[in-house]
Amino acid sequence: MQADNYKEALKEALENLISVNESIFDSLVYISMQGELKEWNNAVPVGETQNFDFDIFKTSSDTNIQFARKND
Repeated sequence: MQADNYKEALKEALENLISVNESIFDSLVYISMQGELKEWNNAVPVGETQNFDFDIFKTSSDTNIQFARKND
C-alpha cells in the first residue's frame, strides 16, 4: 500500500514538473515575441505554425531571458 502511495506521489510530482516546464517555456516564447523576436513575429503570416525549443533562447541578448535560463 505504501509503495502505491509513493508511486502515485512520484507520478503527480512529475506531472507538476512537466506543467511548470511548459509554463516557463510558453512564457519565454511570449516574452521573446514581444521583445527580441517582435519583428520576426510581426512578419510571420497569421495561421503559420513554428516549432521552438529551449535552444533558441541560449543566445538571447534579453537579460530577462538570460535570467530565466540561469534559473531553469
